[in-house]
Amino acid sequence: MPEMTSKALKALNRLKNLEGVVKERIDPWAPSNLLRSTSPSVNWLFGKSWGMPRGYSMLLWGPPKSGKSFLSYDIAGNFLRSNPAGVVLKFDTEQRDAGQLDEASAARFGIDLNRWVVFQGNRPEAVWDRIKKEVPAVIQEGLDIGLIIVDSISEIQGRREAENDSVNDMTIGDQALTNQIGLRSILDIQRAHRIGLILIGHARAELDIWKSRKNKTRPGVAGAVSHHTEFHVNVERNETKTGSQNELEEVFEDNSRKGFDDKGETTGGKIRVWMQSSTFGCQNRVAEFTLDFKRGIVNQFEEVYKLGIKWGVIQRPSTHTYQIGEDKFVGKPAILKALAESQELQQKVLARLMELENTNSIPEPTTEEAVAEFEAPSLDV
Repeated sequence: MPEMTSKALKALNRLKNLEGVVKERIDPWAPSNLLRSTSPSVNWLFGKSWGMPRGYSMLLWGPPKSGKSFLSYDIAGNFLRSNPAGVVLKFDTEQRDAGQLDEASAARFGIDLNRWVVFQGNRPEAVWDRIKKEVPAVIQEGLDIGLIIVDSISEIQGRREAENDSVNDMTIGDQALTNQIGLRSILDIQRAHRIGLILIGHARAELDIWKSRKNKTRPGVAGAVSHHTEFHVNVERNETKTGSQNELEEVFEDNSRKGFDDKGETTGGKIRVWMQSSTFGCQNRVAEFTLDFKRGIVNQFEEVYKLGIKWGVIQRPSTHTYQIGEDKFVGKPAILKALAESQELQQKVLARLMELENTNSIPEPTTEEAVAEFEAPSLDV
């Protein structure tokens, strides 16, 4: 192929100097640019470098009380812990933050309430206009706003609805159009200042008979929300027997506090998460973490164990033996105890998993496989 002429090179340089041209390419998957959970399996859902790149958006959706808000707290706390100058904004359209996040629980999630700014109200201008008009100004003054949470986007009023005098006055598509315009108005701000966005949405019954065979519910959000968000994560509680106990079948109960049924008070449960779709390719991964109602996400060593088994980093020479590199363990309790007691051993497994992440040696699951795993009564291995 002939080389560019001097005239063509001048034209190319002129193009490169026009407004809006990308002059410096930033690696969104660089570890320093990622928003992560304290759950390794949640991070694993994203593929590549394990985390959500700042500047992009995630839709967390699922049925009521499934753990969506708790997961957003965990990601926010992890960001604030690792970024001493970082700030998180939350738009609390359901006005529940004070009840969900007292000082003690904030501390357990790693949330510094001095850098956790909550806005309450569900009028659309109180969300989208505030981001559009106020956020760039405070960033220019030096604030590092790494994450914005909207909990929930399903509760934001449509602009006509917000101005109506009666619930009898409604316009079909009002909320959908309002959120479409709002999201479009903040896109440049998100990208330019690398602000992660978590939108929490409700679940609705899937009425399409063919689609319902894959998933009985769908996100209760407009198409514009789905288009704006790069990652769609379905969050549900594991309501089966395995969801109420750890890997050694110990039940999540406090027997010092019993109800009228003489059973101990439930202290937590397992939450399943499914990366249903992703703009960046990695999807249909299903994972599970343990949520303690008072301590946040716990038992991460069990997640490391499951991921290690799933990808062959933890080998099983026989039914009752396990091996991590040169380290050998007899019985499931032994390997779980070793992982629980050694961060170094956990990191050894995770490092090997990360090496495998960027190879083609592990095929990604199909939608059918993800559905079967998400709906399965047990994820035990």
